[in-house]
Amino acid sequence: MNKISSCRWIRLAGVPILATALAFSVVGWSSAAQPAKFPAKPVTIIVPTAAGGVNDTLSRAIAESMKQYFPKPVAVINKAGAGGIAGTAEFLSSPADGYVLESGSFGWSVLPTHLQIPPPYTVDQAVPVIQFASAPCTLAVQASAPWKSMKELIDYARANPGKVKLGHPGAGTFIHLAAAEFSEMHGIRFTMVPFAGSAPCLIALLGGNVDVASIYPNDAAPQVRAGQLRVLAVFSEKRVKAMPDAPTLKEQGIDLVRACGFPFMVPKNTPVAVIKVLHDAMKKASEDPAFVSRIESLGYDLKYYNTEDAQKLLLEWHKNSGAVIQKLGLAKKQ
Repeated sequence: MNKISSCRWIRLAGVPILATALAFSVVGWSSAAQPAKFPAKPVTIIVPTAAGGVNDTLSRAIAESMKQYFPKPVAVINKAGAGGIAGTAEFLSSPADGYVLESGSFGWSVLPTHLQIPPPYTVDQAVPVIQFASAPCTLAVQASAPWKSMKELIDYARANPGKVKLGHPGAGTFIHLAAAEFSEMHGIRFTMVPFAGSAPCLIALLGGNVDVASIYPNDAAPQVRAGQLRVLAVFSEKRVKAMPDAPTLKEQGIDLVRACGFPFMVPKNTPVAVIKVLHDAMKKASEDPAFVSRIESLGYDLKYYNTEDAQKLLLEWHKNSGAVIQKLGLAKKQ
């Protein structure tokens, strides 16, 4: 008997077919039709700013924590340029498959879309996976500065219009707008001095090239502990653990809270099931005690927003920030 005669034949629509061949074909087709289980390879988080910044620190911390809760490695790469716009544009050119995320910000994810020269993307081209951290605007001065409170700074700035130089990380950035909104509320005219990021702004403050700096807590905290800086106010609901002696604006009678949210984003049309896998792993990683302790010590506020709520928060900030940018004369013409 030849080999093929030992196999069983069946009849399908009147045509004899080898059963083993049919079974192979059906199994092969079914496997090909099923999507690959996510994740099947490492995931990358793009940070559209230089190493050491607020998003970079947060991204590397969550990537480290995810080792316990995610089956594949999570890499963090920096794609700095154009105030976060270059890296965001590169992120949005990635496939919508969950393997490339962005460490987003209310800054470059939202604000540039209002500016006179808008970026090559719109706010609806990406969706948040999760948000669990934010950082408030922080106004800091040298430890030797004459102002010990916001009232003293406000009184001096009102009496000396334009004399106080206020440094910030760049025109149209989140903390530039927060400082500008504050000055408008109180009828103050600072001389605004833009820098290419928080690091050069901090250096300028330490060097006496500006009088006040609008920065984030993780920038200010080490210098405060070293006795080089004094924080006049943080724009948060409550004091940050990294600087427990730094008062909030609210404590000083000023009703203004401005904290920049940092959602982790994926391109629009990423499958819902993939977003859920990422969300669940990142939520567990963000609740890990070691992660919480590290992030709070750096001055971040921790508050969890799921995918839907993070999207609502992002769109709300997009709407509200447009009015501030319009007042500053930075808005794109309609």
